[in-house]
Amino acid sequence: MKQVRFTNSVKTTMIIAVALAAFVFGSTTHAQEKKAPVFTKNSILSIIDGIHSEAEGTRKACIYLAGKYRLTETLHDLISQLKDEENPKIKALIAVSLLSLEDLRGMKAVYHESLFEQDEYASHMYKAVILEYNKKVSETYSMR
Repeated sequence: MKQVRFTNSVKTTMIIAVALAAFVFGSTTHAQEKKAPVFTKNSILSIIDGIHSEAEGTRKACIYLAGKYRLTETLHDLISQLKDEENPKIKALIAVSLLSLEDLRGMKAVYHESLFEQDEYASHMYKAVILEYNKKVSETYSMR
């Protein structure tokens, strides 16, 4: 049998094709196996510290994570930061995170802040969050 010899460009092309196939099939398999992350006590404490951080980017990221993963341990810190926050966009983000937690205490804080909010954007977002919460609650009770 005759031995087949590949040129360098053919070898390179084959290596790239195999690597690309492994990446595509590996990433689709990986996407199906995603699980919610498990937060340790230390990671939750880090997120709580981040909620009160002076660095705006850190504060935004931690507020977002608290809502996305429904970290109920952050409820009181989110409420506290909502009262202290000066940036209207971060106030709105806190309100959305509190909505994700689906806790009446958080919605009461959003409602209270909406009564005194001077910024039009934050005020509008507070009202939208309150309406969404009321919608969720009414749907829950109408299904019973």
